[in-house]
Amino acid sequence: PIKFTNNNEFRIYISCEPCAMCYGILERLPIKIYYACKNNQFGCSNICNLDGGTLLFRKEAVYNLRKFFLKENVLAPEDKRKSKKNRIFKDKI
Repeated sequence: PIKFTNNNEFRIYISCEPCAMCYGILERLPIKIYYACKNNQFGCSNICNLDGGTLLFRKEAVYNLRKFFLKENVLAPEDKRKSKKNRIFKDKI
């Protein structure tokens, strides 16, 4: 276990706003949260007070997330794969 004292300063840097479940753990710890972009669908700011959450490098994070989600999961079973061949990468943010 980690012993927290007043002079411990922990930070977590994440690409996207945490979901409610992840934030439920993070809010119990003395951790400063830095995230790059909001998540309107699954992010917790819609339902909880994200005190201390700081947005950093939003454009870069959105760009990288878009690139990531254009890729197909080659390890997924053939019948479960979603074809992404016709998707277009939008580089304007």
